[in-house]
Amino acid sequence: MEEENKLAETWEGLVSSPTLQGVDPDEAWYLLGDFCGIQKYHTALATSRRVEGADGEPGCVRHCVGQEDGEGHAAWAKERLLEMDAAGRSYSYDVMENNMGIGKYLATFKVVPAAGGGGCGIEWSFKAEPIDGWTRPGFLSYIEGAVGEIAARVGDALHANRST
Repeated sequence: MEEENKLAETWEGLVSSPTLQGVDPDEAWYLLGDFCGIQKYHTALATSRRVEGADGEPGCVRHCVGQEDGEGHAAWAKERLLEMDAAGRSYSYDVMENNMGIGKYLATFKVVPAAGGGGCGIEWSFKAEPIDGWTRPGFLSYIEGAVGEIAARVGDALHANRST
């Protein structure tokens, strides 16, 4: 019965970063639109590299490896780019393989203009089967932390470039 409930349940969520004041959405997208380069701004990842397909083209597959834990183990996932919309500053991907208990997972990562202009934000939306070892609130909290960290690192990188 528990397995049937898990199959019938779907987690969905949308997480938005705080506004990056003074950051043009196109500048942020220039950094974040690199599907295989997400580790530059998401420090939970040790590496992210292309293993199939052409950079930025649907069908491209990245292999992401997390930071090692105290026992030398690292989470990993192979993620496939489904859609790249440079004009809309977004991409969608799914998880093909992983060692984290993720079944079906579809996500969209997007840079959006701030309401009223003067900056931008990051949105990460997802639709997934329940993930082994996680609760929906716990997974949302993880995504919120990741989006906040990515936004802060992008803001820092762009502000540092302006001051040099």
